[in-house]
Amino acid sequence: MSDLRDTPTAAPKDYVGAAQFRVKDHGGYFILVIKAYRAFNRNIRNLTKHVRVAFDEYFHEILEFLSNDATYCRFALYVNRQTDLDIEDQEQKELANADPILLEAVVTRFREQGQLDASKETSISIAQTVMVIAKICANMLDFLEFIMPKIAPNLTKLVGPVLAASFIEQAGSLEELVKKPASTIQLFGAEDAFRNAKINGTNTPKHGFIYTSDIVQQVPQSKRGRVSRLLACKCVLAARHDFFTDDITAEFGHALRQEVIERSQN
Repeated sequence: MSDLRDTPTAAPKDYVGAAQFRVKDHGGYFILVIKAYRAFNRNIRNLTKHVRVAFDEYFHEILEFLSNDATYCRFALYVNRQTDLDIEDQEQKELANADPILLEAVVTRFREQGQLDASKETSISIAQTVMVIAKICANMLDFLEFIMPKIAPNLTKLVGPVLAASFIEQAGSLEELVKKPASTIQLFGAEDAFRNAKINGTNTPKHGFIYTSDIVQQVPQSKRGRVSRLLACKCVLAARHDFFTDDITAEFGHALRQEVIERSQN
């Protein structure tokens, strides 16, 4: 396994690592894809709010199983007989933990209510739109999962393809990312909130995209700030390893990830 001590902690000014050529080989398409991916996910969240307003009263017993927006919209379409309920789909996995008898009771009660009013009919159309966008997002995620291990294998292993692509996109390139301190990486994605806080004189945010990491989300709320800071430091090391070495494996990123997980449990 890669030794954590092998990674440069400073960025040589005249060294061009293999990663720069890997990025050129694959083009900058992943930057366009991650921008679109985040924009589409924002649209999904905003559109699903309208669907939730219409259907929460029917789904109140099972809301804990409908936290995913795409799952919620698919279930709304299902109970309204607009689609089949395929729990093998990625966005349906959370429903597999629900009591099937309870799910069927919700469906039966909804269908006994009769026809939807005009506002709910509009919500059904919105839910159909969400499912189309969700399919596009799934295809984009497939692309990121394919391309990011080739561009930044260790950073991708540490935080996943979406966050790895987001960090590179925010910095402008992998070359620029390796020059950033951990404190800057920690705030990537919180620029608008930071600017608004400065204007309004409110508290500034302490975290951005990194707060959505699976490692951070799996620890108690009280520990998430500390784990986010630790993870940001390891992202710097992973990015520098990807850029300044010829190593195309993800062993170093795996070692960093295990270290963060172990320290987050203490």
